[in-house]
Amino acid sequence: MRCLSLFAIRSRLREKMSTQFVETDNGRYSFEKVALYHGRGKIDREISFENLCLAKRVLDRHELKFGLIFGTLLGVVREGNFIEWDEDVDIYMMYEDRKRLFNALWDLRSAGLELVRYENGLCSLMRRNDYIDIYLFKRVGFFRKCGPDSIKEKYLKFKHTVNFNGVSFFVPDDAETLLCELYGLDWRTPKRNSPAKAHGPIRSAVHFLKRNFPILAIPLIYIKKILKL
Repeated sequence: MRCLSLFAIRSRLREKMSTQFVETDNGRYSFEKVALYHGRGKIDREISFENLCLAKRVLDRHELKFGLIFGTLLGVVREGNFIEWDEDVDIYMMYEDRKRLFNALWDLRSAGLELVRYENGLCSLMRRNDYIDIYLFKRVGFFRKCGPDSIKEKYLKFKHTVNFNGVSFFVPDDAETLLCELYGLDWRTPKRNSPAKAHGPIRSAVHFLKRNFPILAIPLIYIKKILKL
């Protein structure tokens, strides 16, 4: 009996750890957290496009602007499609719109898109085992930051669009220059396992100094920790 009780306690603890929630104007939205990780499996292009269009329909109805970013932007600009070996869909929104996004979660759920992760400004919506990562970028100086990723704010606007399978989506300003910064000058050459390098100036400086002048990197490391960059 004691073993059964311990098993039950562990099960309850696991259940509590996996069940999370966000507050909305219509009450608490509870969801089951899903472990998402690199190597989980490549996307189904058809399902992922369906998911993106479903999300767009709901977000447009709530007047929430979003754009394509990271691997999704790279694939659409370079190939007119998702990258064959990509694992998710990437879109960006403004951190200031997070509460309105939370309010839209109920309609997203009705459309079949379930929240399965919210941490460090990153939301993930899943349907049919494929998911969309929504990066909520927060203003930090001249940059926008989401978790460890920083992008110059001047890029993250909602002025330019791209036609993707007959549907219009926002993309960052001067998208090709941004892709150069994120993926290098050879961004037009398909490469596996080549993630975006979305680093702010302090983070980039720390990497450079640690590699070339380790002693000089120490003050910047402390600044980076204080600013949580």
